[in-house]
Amino acid sequence: SAVCSSVRAAIERGDIDNAISILRESSSPVLEDPRYLFRLVKQKFVERCRGQGQGTDDEVIACARDELAPMALDAYPEAYVEFKSVLQLLLYPKEAQKQLHGPAKTLLSPSAREELASSVYHAMRQTLNIQEPQL
Repeated sequence: SAVCSSVRAAIERGDIDNAISILRESSSPVLEDPRYLFRLVKQKFVERCRGQGQGTDDEVIACARDELAPMALDAYPEAYVEFKSVLQLLLYPKEAQKQLHGPAKTLLSPSAREELASSVYHAMRQTLNIQEPQL
């Protein structure tokens, strides 16, 4: 479906606000699942830290405080640990992010976007009962 592909493309380019907007407009039940919503907002925070979109320090902190933190305890069992881990990005200025290693570097890698995009894409297709093409 074009909607599924649009969401996937938005996530892959780091435009999480647009992906969430498309999901809302399509009335996708994916956003009703706290696991997907938390992962999307976590990626939004990562993109803000990376400098995508607005990305000012105040907006990065507001995203963590107002959007991510309230979900961290209830989204799924590992969410709070992931929340604490992602907050480490606040310690590094954008210029130093290329030198990160370990879990912090993984959060900023293109593969993190791709994994989330693929996961949301397949969840949308499943909720919309769209079958994968047979080869």
